[in-house]
Amino acid sequence: MPGGGNPQALAGWLLAHTALHPGHRRLLARPERFAAAVAGEGPEVWEHAAQRLAAPRPRA
Repeated sequence: MPGGGNPQALAGWLLAHTALHPGHRRLLARPERFAAAVAGEGPEVWEHAAQRLAAPRPRA
């Protein structure tokens, strides 16, 4: 399983995740934000981070 220090693995996972969860495509607009959120973490954390970052933001 790829580790958190592999940017190619993270990019591939992010593309596959957004293909499986079209509602999370907003993650592709700012992949650096996702990468910063999971820096140093492994794939077991990526799913949780994707769920949180892709959640709709409440309007102010």
